[in-house]
Amino acid sequence: MYTVRKNPPKEVQNALQKYDIRTQRLLYARNITTQEEAEAFFKKEWIAIETQQYKNIKKAVGRILDAVEKEEMIGIFSDYDCDGIPAAAALYTTLHALGHRRITYYVPDRNSEGFGLNKKGIKKMAANNASVVCVLDCGTASPEEVADMEQKGMHTIIIDHHLADETEPNAFAMINPTVEGVEQPHPCAAGVTYIVIQEIIREAQRRENIQKPPIGWEKWQLDIVGLATLSDMVPLRGINRQLAHYGLQVLRKSPRPGIQALCDVLRLDQQKVTQDDLSFLIIPRINAASRMGGAETAFKLLTTSSTTEAAQLARTLTELNNKRKTAVATMTKAAQKQAESKGKEKAVWVFGNREWKPSLVGLVAQKIAETYRKTVFVWGQGGTEEKAVIKGSCRSKEHNVFSLMKNTPEVFTEAGGHKQAGGFTLAHGAEVSLEDALNQTASKQEQEVSAHEMVVDNECTISEVADVYKLYEQFAPFGVQNEVIRIAIPQCTIHKKSMFGKKKEHVRYTLTDGTGYLDGIAFFAKENKEVHAEPGQTLRAVVGCVEMDTYRRKIQIRVIRCIP
Repeated sequence: MYTVRKNPPKEVQNALQKYDIRTQRLLYARNITTQEEAEAFFKKEWIAIETQQYKNIKKAVGRILDAVEKEEMIGIFSDYDCDGIPAAAALYTTLHALGHRRITYYVPDRNSEGFGLNKKGIKKMAANNASVVCVLDCGTASPEEVADMEQKGMHTIIIDHHLADETEPNAFAMINPTVEGVEQPHPCAAGVTYIVIQEIIREAQRRENIQKPPIGWEKWQLDIVGLATLSDMVPLRGINRQLAHYGLQVLRKSPRPGIQALCDVLRLDQQKVTQDDLSFLIIPRINAASRMGGAETAFKLLTTSSTTEAAQLARTLTELNNKRKTAVATMTKAAQKQAESKGKEKAVWVFGNREWKPSLVGLVAQKIAETYRKTVFVWGQGGTEEKAVIKGSCRSKEHNVFSLMKNTPEVFTEAGGHKQAGGFTLAHGAEVSLEDALNQTASKQEQEVSAHEMVVDNECTISEVADVYKLYEQFAPFGVQNEVIRIAIPQCTIHKKSMFGKKKEHVRYTLTDGTGYLDGIAFFAKENKEVHAEPGQTLRAVVGCVEMDTYRRKIQIRVIRCIP
């Protein structure tokens, strides 16, 4: 069913006696054990970011500003996701604020080129006579490509957060917290780029031949830096909590035409945009550009100064996102059809099709894993060429997929990720034996935490939910290492039920437990047995996350599980 988070030890309760027991439990779950730590966590004050931890930052900034002064061509090569694109847009906007216009930009195609520096992008930079190339959200694991760029006379400046391979690239300068031993938590690439931008603006004040934005101007870039921070699943503690919190505040006031256009298309009140709006509406549209083959569309949206162009680009991204949803729904339906005939005794299920876009298979894997409580690997090729590389994604709550792939090396040429999510490239012909090979490995491993186990932070009545929401506001924004607050409402009855959405795919319940009434919603609920209930049914508990319905200005619960 579920377990309620335990109270902290007595010594921690004494140290946190200023706070009630609910707050103490949440703080202790985040390894916050002193009043000083708690106050720093809750204040969310802007603390000046120390740049001296980054040993190469002055060298990098000096070279960028030299290029600005001499009107050299500056190249920007970025990854295609909602970290790399905002990082590139923030740097591009900063160069424009310095009066620099000689900029060339390249983002690889997600499906055909994949992650990282590549020859095609380098060729474009060389053809456009770039003398300095800023490589954002990639490059740390590309020593050969960096050497090629340097040999071609391009000074390479890597601004990244990924781990290095055995051989570090010999770049002109690399600013990367994981390589430079910077104190954790480390920011995403857009966060590191923001730190570089901060130094650029500061150093620009000392140069005579450069247009000077006012001190503090760079904080207007927090709208998209915060967007990237919430998108990239970095720990939302320390600097990242700061970037996410203030990023959301700046985004609500952002003069960026692209942000305003997205809010218009989505019918969002920009001044009241929430973290959920970013997660479920805005970030998917930025990512849809690369998933559907046009990452530059997102970059243009975030950098254009034209309201007319921004409106058109926002509509284009929405159209791409709709196509993405249709494609994922079609792929998921095909996988579900196969799932019905798969043996339930198998720990790992594999699905694949040479026509499926590799950029979409992770979304399919997530859906199947959640619906069937299975460890799921899904691959695609995006074409029928015999020699085309097969790539895939995996999701699980029951197995450590990174460990699974590491212990099945014969079927992968590349594999990486985390405990519950990963990506891979298959060895030639391995798609035939992949499922059997993974199940053999899984049979030798113990399962991770069972998907049936769930820890809730508080058990409460409906009349107490408003008090829990006050905690929500204190602890937000949520993400890795600051998980959203979960509650359980025991012995409640489904008073009303209604389906909503274009295809009636979402459900809204009205819950009651004798102390009051509360709305509960669950998205894409049709195929999710976890959230199924009927009017008049009394449940042992409803588990979910407290949130604000910004349209109706009512507190509600996002339902995770209905327990009969």
